[in-house]
Amino acid sequence: MMGLANTPYGFFSGFIMTSVPILLRAQNISVEQIAFIVTLAASPMFWVFLASPILDVRFTRRFYSILFAAIATVSLLLAVLLLRDIAILTACLVVGYAAICLYNYAFQSWMTEFMEEHHYAAVGASNNISNLGTAGVFGGLSVLAVRMLPVPYDAVVLTILFLSPFILIYFFPAATRPKRDSREVFRTFFGDLYALCRRQTCRYGLLVFVVPVCSFALPFAAVGVEFNASEKWSTLLNGPAASVVCSLGCLFAILACRRISPRMIYVLTGLVGAAVTGAMMVAPRILLVFILGRLLYSFFQGMCYTAFSSVLYGIVGRNNVLAGTQLALLSAASNLPVSYMTALDGVGFAHAGIQGMLATDTFVTIAACVPILIFFGRVKRLGLEVQEPISVLKDMAI
Repeated sequence: MMGLANTPYGFFSGFIMTSVPILLRAQNISVEQIAFIVTLAASPMFWVFLASPILDVRFTRRFYSILFAAIATVSLLLAVLLLRDIAILTACLVVGYAAICLYNYAFQSWMTEFMEEHHYAAVGASNNISNLGTAGVFGGLSVLAVRMLPVPYDAVVLTILFLSPFILIYFFPAATRPKRDSREVFRTFFGDLYALCRRQTCRYGLLVFVVPVCSFALPFAAVGVEFNASEKWSTLLNGPAASVVCSLGCLFAILACRRISPRMIYVLTGLVGAAVTGAMMVAPRILLVFILGRLLYSFFQGMCYTAFSSVLYGIVGRNNVLAGTQLALLSAASNLPVSYMTALDGVGFAHAGIQGMLATDTFVTIAACVPILIFFGRVKRLGLEVQEPISVLKDMAI
């Protein structure tokens, strides 16, 4: 139920990452412009954490979940209705994605009020299946709806589908009402953030998240034609097929986290993902290569995100009065690379076509992963566990 109630976050992500590139490419919009639009639309993943302290004051997290769900729903409806107006479409995507990100943070911080520690990996997997798995499904359905139905009807159908999972939030245990006022929370938040950034070990920790270790941001949906994939094939692969494989990766990560440290899985999956795009760079431009590359990329993306979620819940813990703020801050640090790597991939395509895009994604990821992997190995070898990037972020817990 936790996973299902959070599927709208995946729905909106799928609309941005899958539907919008395919539908805009069909309108003869350039890959570079599509990459810019997607980058701008996905940017709230990073900057919206600045508004996250409101989730920890005055009203319950159930209230904030409902409020931001409503804003995201209206934004999606307008985006589908005004799909051909690029400026308004982009504005709706930015507002809607900011709202659904805040919904995600409010909902997950609400869940931490009654989750036990031994549930973290399983809940992380269910949330990532709902986010990454359903993203492809909703993305594929959005393309089909736009192609098969008149504009008002496709907007209504997609809006109802997007809105329906929110019903589940009424069945969860009641959320606690925060006792702190907004001034106190914002003052504490920025004070803790400043103190955190002054510590050398914490700066190293944040660096791990803001560099593109595991961004998995390659815009496959926009480049299917470069591998002779039709719109139907591109929709299938970037939609339902990628969802199923990504979900399998999430489930496999539960087993992997029992044997390997989640932070090591986080980095190692980034290296394997770079190996996949590197192999595609030298492989023939045929449909089979696109199929294999896309599905392998999705599998390791599922593993990566589940490992990160498991660590994230462990950092926040139970009954944390700043759970919403901390979830947003840590997620923002990890989501920033998704935003700027999408833009960099677009620049690579503008300079050298699909070869440049794949090379950019591959070599930038390797350049980020190798030093971080060496750093983790050194920390473990010297027994400096307290200085590990993820551990030091516990200093922000209150």
